[in-house]
Amino acid sequence: MKDALMLDFPVEEYEQRKTRLVREMEKQNMDAVVFTSRDNLRYFSGFQTIIWMSNIATPGILIITRDGDMAMVGSKLRLDTIAVSVCVEDLRGYDNFTPGGIGYVEMVYEVLKEKKVHTGTIGLEIGKESRMHLSYENQRKLIGLIGDRNIVSTDTVVWPVRKIKSRLEIELLRKISNINNEAFDIALSAITPGMSEVDLYRRFCIDMFTLGADEVMPLGIRAGAERYAQGNSSPSTRPIGKGEMILVDGGGLYKGYSTDIIRQAIIGKPTDRQRALYDFSVETCMEGLNAVKAGATAESVTRRIDAYARKSRFADCYRTPGWSGHGLGQHIHEPPIIGLGSTEVLEPGMFLAIEPDFYEENVGVFGIEQNILVTDTGYELLSTVSHELRVL
Repeated sequence: MKDALMLDFPVEEYEQRKTRLVREMEKQNMDAVVFTSRDNLRYFSGFQTIIWMSNIATPGILIITRDGDMAMVGSKLRLDTIAVSVCVEDLRGYDNFTPGGIGYVEMVYEVLKEKKVHTGTIGLEIGKESRMHLSYENQRKLIGLIGDRNIVSTDTVVWPVRKIKSRLEIELLRKISNINNEAFDIALSAITPGMSEVDLYRRFCIDMFTLGADEVMPLGIRAGAERYAQGNSSPSTRPIGKGEMILVDGGGLYKGYSTDIIRQAIIGKPTDRQRALYDFSVETCMEGLNAVKAGATAESVTRRIDAYARKSRFADCYRTPGWSGHGLGQHIHEPPIIGLGSTEVLEPGMFLAIEPDFYEENVGVFGIEQNILVTDTGYELLSTVSHELRVL
């Protein structure tokens, strides 16, 4: 491996990631993996580019074999761009533009043949917890060259590595969490009657970037009776009025790592019903946090939340039975899933979001989302901005 201008971490961090990946590949008898997604390329090689937004380009493809060899395939016109951001030394340029040039799918297969793994078991991002950044046509072409019988999902080797954060990742997660906490505190305090949801989103973006975030995810912001039920909704131009519950969901990113919290506010005094539902939603989230510890299953956290919510007088308002949260990292939703059927055991170093949700028509949507790091003795709370209902 080599150092590069734009690497997020020292080369040693990428060496450790590759070593852990290869160990998992040996367990699964996987001869090579082929990564095409933004998350996996940045995680295992450091690769960054603005072209991920394109629907017609494949910015890069990373190949790692079971013996630890790495190769990166990219456009021959952009190899200089790739070189300044990756730890990979073996760079191959494809050529889709010159007659007789080798396209990127063919180049990937040539690399697999050269490394004598093309007839072995090849991992692709085809599992339920991954996505390939290839067109359907090129997916079919690549699978056709390798052969269906030789292809397996990379989920079984990627997530055992990525879901446990390293010391350097944890330092970075604390940094972006602190940025997020401060930005939420500033932006929520700036809400005024008549401000639109989009205006509030713009304010969040300004504060996030000013405080040091690299990116801001599309935040879910909604307020008002006609908006309460619309989960994961983009902000609208609708003005925010007095007496309306305001929910903000999401966060900033730093060096590719995400935060994802929910905090709420209201302009004017809440009704007794709004206050009671909000307070209970916070209690329910805390009940779930108290179930988090190394050695517990992800499912046990949801079972505790479900039981607490269903025995309450707000049981009919509980909107997320069976689902309580998710992992975080280089993507907003990562394993482990915190829900029924998830028998995954929680381990120190997992970064989680816990988010039970309540809703009552014409009254409001209620809930906080907390980001925590699983530790040997329980958890460390990283979303430390006040979870009290912000009364403006």
